[in-house]
Amino acid sequence: MTAKNLQTLADNAVKALPQAPHTQNIAPMPMQTAQAQDIPIRDIHLPEAISWWPLAPGWWVMLALIILLIVLFWLTRRKKSTKDMRPSIHQQVMFELKNVYQIKDDRLFVQKLSELLKRVAITKYGRRASGLTGERWLKFLDSKWDKTSFTRGKGRVLLDLPYRKDPQSDRKALVGLVKQWLEFQTTESKKT
Repeated sequence: MTAKNLQTLADNAVKALPQAPHTQNIAPMPMQTAQAQDIPIRDIHLPEAISWWPLAPGWWVMLALIILLIVLFWLTRRKKSTKDMRPSIHQQVMFELKNVYQIKDDRLFVQKLSELLKRVAITKYGRRASGLTGERWLKFLDSKWDKTSFTRGKGRVLLDLPYRKDPQSDRKALVGLVKQWLEFQTTESKKT
């Protein structure tokens, strides 16, 4: 047997074999010669990148909290620094009392002393002290420390001195009385 006969015999044997059922009805595929441009397929479009703006609600809340913390920090620092720089009201009043004591004219001295007492009273007790004059003013001063030093004591000079023919007063005693009243007001403020 020659090689040619063997080849023919092998071909005939392959043809004689039964075909598998799934391959019998399949037509041979023609070669695709169409270009990619000829096919009506669209390109894949990717979604747009997620932008950072507008911010999500959680970021807005965090931003608001940060701003709030900065403002609170600034306010507390500012309040603390102004409080440290500012002398206390008591120190201011005592400084002004010292200045009033140096006034030579007794009428002006008593007038300025009464003004100082009235400003302290308005600051501590409100506007109801601003309209008081005469006996009512002295009673108001006495009522704020449960003594009668203004209506029946040395403090009566505040009412009488401007109308005296020869205005003279015991400055030390009057300033001592006013100083005691002011001290009492500041210690009462600390208790309440």
